[in-house]
Amino acid sequence: MGALRGGGCVFAEEEAAVILEAAGGDGGELERLVRERVAGRPLEHLVGWAAFAGLRVVVEAGVFVPRRRTELLVREAVREAPDGAVVVDLCCGSGAIGAAIAAYGEGRIRLTTDADGDTVFEAVPAGGERGRGGAVGPARDGEAGDAGGGGADGERGGGADGGPGRGGFGAVDTDGEGEWGGFGVVDGDGEGGRGGFEVVAADVDGAAVASARRNLGAGRVFQGDLFGALPVGLRGRVDVLVVNAPYVPSAAIATMPAEARLHEAGIALDGGGDGLDVQRRIVAGAREWLSPGGRLLIETSEDQAPLTSALFEAAGLAPRVVRDESLDATVVVGHAGARAPQRECGTTAPGHQGARCSRRDGKPERTSRRAD
Repeated sequence: MGALRGGGCVFAEEEAAVILEAAGGDGGELERLVRERVAGRPLEHLVGWAAFAGLRVVVEAGVFVPRRRTELLVREAVREAPDGAVVVDLCCGSGAIGAAIAAYGEGRIRLTTDADGDTVFEAVPAGGERGRGGAVGPARDGEAGDAGGGGADGERGGGADGGPGRGGFGAVDTDGEGEWGGFGVVDGDGEGGRGGFEVVAADVDGAAVASARRNLGAGRVFQGDLFGALPVGLRGRVDVLVVNAPYVPSAAIATMPAEARLHEAGIALDGGGDGLDVQRRIVAGAREWLSPGGRLLIETSEDQAPLTSALFEAAGLAPRVVRDESLDATVVVGHAGARAPQRECGTTAPGHQGARCSRRDGKPERTSRRAD
């Protein structure tokens, strides 16, 4: 632990415990892990997982490490989502957001209040009211493991061959035509249709997709550019579109901590000149994919929140800004509204909501993508 403290690790005691577990009693491995951590390699890349929302999420080398602030995005996503909701985790990275939403729907994690009075996620212990409980984390080599995550070969979670998994979520051909027709929600006993969410994820980066498939199941994660990666059968059916797109302005990348700047993919960090390049594309195309009344949720910074909200307004998605000071986190939420002819004044001006033409502006927000 002294070496970690000397190397500038702020949470040396907690990191030492994780490294000791990963070393498994091998002195040589322990020395290597400490040496690489002191040299600046992210702890999560060293041990192969990140703690997020009560889960252990697989994070392979070079993949964006999920931040705790993003748990606010998960909280808001599940807040109004009904059982069976179709959820898309776009720009998914490791798939941590989608995995947490899926775990919540299955009852494997839950929301609680910690000693400081903050709302946090925790794993449901063995014998809990729902789910299988126990340790929560990713499955490895396609086994259910102690985690309940998606196996890479689809044995647990959505299978690459479209067959149902042994628990969690199974991909099924609901339209009977041999094409993608949705995902059947499967509970821990392998029986479908008893709650939970239909979760799909996508990312353009191959390394991120590989991690996400280990966390969610191969059949649930698609590779490609934004909406172009998604099955066409999802168009107009997405109840919750949840997004943590890169939003660091290009000029600010150089000021980020070295472990992020040097070890995470630039495509997961760089949001263009003002940080909103990817957000613009997503907001502009969201309504085509959202179901009537569907929601778009995007993580942003406090300073950028007014600009992100303006994008929502222009796309006809009434925005609401959600802020959590304890997490230093900001999320903009927009509702699509029903697809119906506008009768109040007949206008088709951007942002007009007909009978629901009222604004719900939140206060401006603050934060950079990574302050950890």
